[in-house]
Amino acid sequence: MTMAEMDVDQVRAMLVPLWAKNRDHILERLAHVRIALLADTEPSDDQRSDLHALVGTLGTYGWPAGSALMADIHRHLTSSDTTADRDSLIRQLDELTTTLAEV
Repeated sequence: MTMAEMDVDQVRAMLVPLWAKNRDHILERLAHVRIALLADTEPSDDQRSDLHALVGTLGTYGWPAGSALMADIHRHLTSSDTTADRDSLIRQLDELTTTLAEV
């Protein structure tokens, strides 16, 4: 069966065991991003890698708002021209982390 032949429920069912396997690693990456955001400095190479990975991964697992948040955080940390409020980004990141920890 090709991906085109699968319905949404089948795809979701396939993602459940992958989420279970990778959840803790994703939460760890979110913690690294939080550290960078609290420092409000240019992210380290590892933190930058975590941000990039989370942009794609969260969307894959059905959290497109999480992907967008990671992109906003990346822009905030790497650009002097940002409209994002750091405290708001931290609050959103904490809410996302809490939600994902419960899934």
